[in-house]
Amino acid sequence: VKVGGSGCGKVSIEVQKAEANVRWTNIGRTLPGNQELISIDTRQRLYHSCRLYRKQQLTHDIVLLSVQCPPGLYLPVPSGYHTFLRTPGAPALSKPYTPVPENLDPAVWAAEVAAPGNCLHYLVKVYPDGDMSQALDSVTVSPDPIWNSDPSSDSSVVEITLAEGEHVERLSRGEDEEEMTQKNEEEPPVTDVALLAAGTGITPMLSTLLDCIILKRRVRLLFFNKTEDDVPWRDELDVLAAENSDIIKVHHVLSSGGSAWSGLKGRVSLDLLERMLPVADGTRSVMLAVCGPTGFTDLTLKLLDGLGYLKEEYHAFVGTAVATILMTSAMHRRLQDSCSNLRNLTAAMNLSLAGA
Repeated sequence: VKVGGSGCGKVSIEVQKAEANVRWTNIGRTLPGNQELISIDTRQRLYHSCRLYRKQQLTHDIVLLSVQCPPGLYLPVPSGYHTFLRTPGAPALSKPYTPVPENLDPAVWAAEVAAPGNCLHYLVKVYPDGDMSQALDSVTVSPDPIWNSDPSSDSSVVEITLAEGEHVERLSRGEDEEEMTQKNEEEPPVTDVALLAAGTGITPMLSTLLDCIILKRRVRLLFFNKTEDDVPWRDELDVLAAENSDIIKVHHVLSSGGSAWSGLKGRVSLDLLERMLPVADGTRSVMLAVCGPTGFTDLTLKLLDGLGYLKEEYHAFVGTAVATILMTSAMHRRLQDSCSNLRNLTAAMNLSLAGA
């Protein structure tokens, strides 16, 4: 079994015959459901029991949770995708979280993409009134390599689904980029990337940031937070930028920076983006990515439109997109049912009138 290799989550399976020189007339009978496509809004998510083996406090309210899958289970997550997390003690609570690299070492990340391990890492902001984040924060750390045969009695268990999300080709790395360029030679490959993140909206940006280093793309990160104490991995980001200064620029923007803060201050604005973002011209092709609270994302997208960026030049990572799709599909089905009932009622009334 080969997993990943191009960062797009592909899995290839090679099966060897028990008898090498025997020609098969068929491959056997297929199981029920073979070749059926199940819409994401109708299928039931399958949760896998994994175990929390490490927890690191990154800021006063952000923790890095590292979970390990049981032996033989691998859950590769392409850049920008998310998984749903659930705790056994609170089965009604489920929320999407985007895995992050274990650290910001490009060499380690390249090896992880080429051969994904069975560990995942999540950046979680713990809110005082957040039921899900509080439940995750209370999970017990268990570095014990011996797995409990009964996950329901293991206080270190976190349940995780397969990856879900949208593949954004112009933000991804791997062999697909060359294929995409060959298919459309009129569209030049991306040379400059700008990442606009607010708070834990940094999660999908970290893998993209490391991808840019591997691809030798110029990348600029605008990281919006309230104070210096709210910035996760600040030192690591600054070191990464210093070690790759010809490619990466990291700008911290604080809305409540103290008197000693000499960096950028304020919130996302037209003036700030106009000064800081790259512009496509004859020598560069630009791709932008946005992630953060809903208000931040909505405002930033409007500002990008105002600056003249094309729709295909930016992408927004929206954590509630899945829930929105589910609700919209359910509403659509109810609307179809209502229309069907209305048609049946109308037909019945017409028959009654004709009989009279």
